[in-house]
Amino acid sequence: MGKTKNLVIVLYVLAIIFVVGRNLILPWGDLFHTGGHYSHYNNYIIFKNSFWHLIHGENLYAAYPLDQYDVFKYTPTFAVLFAPFSAVPDFLGYPLWTALNLLFPLWALFQIGGISPKHKPWIGIVLLLEAITSSLNSQSNGLLLGLFFMALASLERQHYAKAMIWIWLTVFIKLFGLVFFVVLALYPNAIRRSFIPGLVVLAALVFLPIPIVGWQYIQLQYHNLFDLLANDHAHFVKLSMMAWIKQWFHLVPEKNTVLFLGLFIQLLPLLFWRTMQTKKSMRMVYAGSWLLWMVVFNHMAESATYVIAVGGALLVLFHPTPIALGSSEEMSKSPIALFGLRNKWYLLGFLMLMVFTILGPTDIYPPGLRIWIVETAQLKAFPCIYLWGLVLLKMLKTVRN
Repeated sequence: MGKTKNLVIVLYVLAIIFVVGRNLILPWGDLFHTGGHYSHYNNYIIFKNSFWHLIHGENLYAAYPLDQYDVFKYTPTFAVLFAPFSAVPDFLGYPLWTALNLLFPLWALFQIGGISPKHKPWIGIVLLLEAITSSLNSQSNGLLLGLFFMALASLERQHYAKAMIWIWLTVFIKLFGLVFFVVLALYPNAIRRSFIPGLVVLAALVFLPIPIVGWQYIQLQYHNLFDLLANDHAHFVKLSMMAWIKQWFHLVPEKNTVLFLGLFIQLLPLLFWRTMQTKKSMRMVYAGSWLLWMVVFNHMAESATYVIAVGGALLVLFHPTPIALGSSEEMSKSPIALFGLRNKWYLLGFLMLMVFTILGPTDIYPPGLRIWIVETAQLKAFPCIYLWGLVLLKMLKTVRN
């Protein structure tokens, strides 16, 4: 296992060199056909500029078309936390940011107990393919996945105060991290023991920017943020359950209806929370299902967001448990037991995940077919939707028996 782990680390380092080299070398230009002059790591520029906008008392959520394409959509706290990257030139800060988004989730993966050590390097290899897609866009999703993995690892070790730090950090990067708090219900006494530490961490993150810019400015920026997100909600549908329903069935359901129906289904296993508390394997699988849920039910999910969903899918697929993957008889007959895929329906999900979700946006397909897979047919999203539904059915069937 040691040699395989070292090989995985080498592959990740090579990926960092590739992503950074490509995006730094490629010239700036009118990449989005808007008349602007932008870099191939535009999202990093947005994050970097947010810190300077904050300390100068400017609107974090306004458009700055001369400096960056698109607007900042994170919290003021994230802008402060990005200060170390903002303070250095791009040729230093951008490689560090890329390394953080690629290496941190890999390191966090190896901290999670309950997954066979021989499976973890293989999970890392599969995850790398999707992580490169996210990193090429200089997104924060790899960091988010690492934080979710660390929260899960801390919960399994009953380090509830640490779990609060990891989960609240996800919330202050992207608000959908809030739903991961539901996983606390599966750990005996976790809610009681994490309540005070959670409040302390929340207060610290909320008040972090206040000594720099003051309370009134922070209040105004949160108001601007929620206005921005509300407008996004009204106008966009990207790679999500909503878009899949529209493309496959020619229906345009109300977004909140789909969202709350999905949330209701996702919460159903908690009707049997006492049973789930006693089964470590089920806790892991349920946590993975939340990573799938928060992406496929996010109407703003982009291709780069799917590293979070793929991480959740791999927690489900590679977790060696009959609860998640089938009966003991099915497991014993599996020709691919090394990968933890011991059920034909999960094997189908894994194959679709590889062919469409992970490889769909890559140059392995010609441009026309690539656009059809990812956007027109919503096949980037569908394997994650399929696996989310499958694992929820399996869990409900298991806990009822």
